[in-house]
Amino acid sequence: MADMTGNVVVVGGGTAGMEAAGQLAKAGLSVILIEKEKEMGGHLKDWHHLFPDRRPGEEVIKYLKEQIVNKNIKVLTSEKVGTFQKKGGDFILNTGKGEVIKTDAVLLTTGFDLFKSSRKEEYGYGIYDNVI
Repeated sequence: MADMTGNVVVVGGGTAGMEAAGQLAKAGLSVILIEKEKEMGGHLKDWHHLFPDRRPGEEVIKYLKEQIVNKNIKVLTSEKVGTFQKKGGDFILNTGKGEVIKTDAVLLTTGFDLFKSSRKEEYGYGIYDNVI
C-alpha cells in the first residue's frame, strides 16, 4: 500500500471501524475514530467465541485495540456525530459534545442488526435441534 497524506474520520468503533482505522493510519493518514459507546468492540464484545475456529472474541478486540494505540489514532468514545456536511473539498462534522472536526474523508462503519433466523422457516432455526 502506498503512503498517503490527509486525514479521515472513522465513525463506528466496532470490528470494521477499528480495523479500518488501523489500516488507514498504517497507510500514513491521520485518523480520528468516533464510537458512541463508552467501549469499542461493537457486537464482538458480546461474543464468547468466533466461528469457525472458536477464537475468543476478547482476543480479537485486544488485537484491534493494540493496533489503534500503536498507530496514535485519536479515539473519541461516548461520542456521537451530530451533523456533517461537505464544504468544498472537506467534510465538517459536529459532535454531540459540540466539537467541530474538519476532515478530508469520512468512513461510516456503524454496524448491523443481527438477523432473526426464525423469520426464515426454510433455514430450520427453532424447528430442528441441530440447527443453531
